[in-house]
Amino acid sequence: MVKKHIVKKRVQKKKQVKQVKKDIKKDNKKDEKKDVSKMSRMEYEQSMMDPRFRAAMMGFNNPVGGAQLQHIHQALHDKEAKNNELTELYTKEQELTKMKEN
Repeated sequence: MVKKHIVKKRVQKKKQVKQVKKDIKKDNKKDEKKDVSKMSRMEYEQSMMDPRFRAAMMGFNNPVGGAQLQHIHQALHDKEAKNNELTELYTKEQELTKMKEN
């Protein structure tokens, strides 16, 4: 009987220790997430130096910078130019078929 009683106490202590560790982890996670609205200007500027914070503010997978905007603009310009060339070819072919019919 003595052994069972000791084992039960050990199990209870382990459960208590695990619960305390979980609570500490939760508190640490809450501290890591900072609310921008509650930051002072100095804290905000310092945190902007941190690349993880910048990534969180800008969006992890969709950062839009000057280089990306130029690339998007260039791609649209190329599509427009190609589309214009195709329409010109199409109209020339239509004119040639009309001239052949006359």
